[in-house]
Amino acid sequence: MLDRHSCNYYYLIINEDINSGLIMSQVVTPLTCLKYKDKLKIININKFFRKVNKYDIPVINIPIAIPARLFLFNFFFLCTPLIAFFYSIILVFFLKTNSVVIARSYFATLVSFFISKIKNIEFIFDSRSLFIDENILSGNIKKGSLNYKMWRYFEIVFLKNAQKVIAVSLKQKEFYKSRFKNSVIEIIPCYLTAPIIYEKDKIKHIKQTIGFRNDDIVVCYYGSLDNGWNNIDMYCEVFNELINSSYKILIISQNYNLLKSDRRLKHNSIYLLDTKKLNKNQLFLYMQICDYGIVLMKKSADWETRLSVKFIDYLNNGLQVIVGKYVGEAVRYSKEFFSHRCIIYEDSKSIDGLKFKSKYNDKKLLNSLFGIENINRILD
Repeated sequence: MLDRHSCNYYYLIINEDINSGLIMSQVVTPLTCLKYKDKLKIININKFFRKVNKYDIPVINIPIAIPARLFLFNFFFLCTPLIAFFYSIILVFFLKTNSVVIARSYFATLVSFFISKIKNIEFIFDSRSLFIDENILSGNIKKGSLNYKMWRYFEIVFLKNAQKVIAVSLKQKEFYKSRFKNSVIEIIPCYLTAPIIYEKDKIKHIKQTIGFRNDDIVVCYYGSLDNGWNNIDMYCEVFNELINSSYKILIISQNYNLLKSDRRLKHNSIYLLDTKKLNKNQLFLYMQICDYGIVLMKKSADWETRLSVKFIDYLNNGLQVIVGKYVGEAVRYSKEFFSHRCIIYEDSKSIDGLKFKSKYNDKKLLNSLFGIENINRILD
């Protein structure tokens, strides 16, 4: 094991938008709290001509990314190891010896594994999800196929060779332990960012401005809403149940342009906002005019490992939360730590009689579970 005090550190991101809100809140901002941040750089392998903003953490931007859709889940999946090896050869010239690479997700970990065989580096497998199972659910990988078997093989390779594995949930940790019991696994769910708490009068004014009454109970949905993980058809069914019970809906989404033309969302009880037009302070302000947040997912092979970032955002902004029964890890946290403010949604009866409550302030508890400083557990 390398000496932590003399190492160089790199956080490897491939084919993700480093400027996106998700990467900013779950990678870039937390990395500024890393105890070895003065020895840390982000390596961002992205597409040509993709602009990268300036950050407090130095970014090595390498615009050579081959779009994942061209090889990862189609006939050319057999090229995956070759492409990963190509990236590893390039990165050898950027990484110093005696380095630790924190690799975000499975493909970046495959690249890091190859580097470790060429140069004296260690890698940390920051898994983010059960990549194989979630892509079986989405139809990208067929269970039992050669692509499936290839990734299951690499999964074992990562678990055996990574200096540490980062899981996002208890069930994910248990699954990895069942695959390779000697893995060193740390659970780090997601990171919260400190909200700005607004005056009640300001929240009241904004609520009136968008056309909601002060006595309206408002349910917030925040995030992407499409035909993917956050399935619009499933949500629209529940939105309809909420509207029938006289509740209001506030949707804050990056899919605003598509949602505004969806006939199911053209209702005077639904108000749409575009996340692209809101800064962080404005986002928190609109979220805090609401009484409840909602997060739902369909049942899947990995449903017990699921914990949505939006679940943390709702809690962090003082809301009560409606949690779908198949958002497994969020359900676990709801029952163990937040039973006073979370409702487990199973059917329409679950949302009968939603009530006003003052905004919750569980700052100490939230920080212990999801605080940004928890990123240091990656290197402990």
